[in-house]
Order: sequence, then structure tokens, then C-alpha cells
Amino acid sequence: MSGITEATAEPAPQGPNLPNAQEFVNELELIGQQVAFGVATVDQAAEDLQALIERLAVK
Repeated sequence: MSGITEATAEPAPQGPNLPNAQEFVNELELIGQQVAFGVATVDQAAEDLQALIERLAVK
């Protein structure tokens, strides 16, 4: 397994400081797959990641 796969293989812990941790991990994995399969560029993935962080920060 690669590092990113190992990091996303186990469910992320949920708690008061990380209420959306699993959603973040799932979305991050999808962003990584889009780059890996040429669906998105690294620059687009960076924008998607920033948007994800901003979206989850207000949840």
C-alpha cells in the first residue's frame, strides 16, 4: 500500500475537533484519484482541496 492508501484505509477518528474528518479523508482520496487518472491537473486538485477545506471549516 502507498502512504495515501494507508492513510485512508482506516476510518478517520471523529471527535469535537474533527467532526468532518471522514468526509475530508473520502474527498481527499477522490481528489488524489482524479489526478492519478488524469481527470484533473495538480493545479485543479489544489483548488479543489482548498475549496474542500473552506467548505468543511464552516460545517
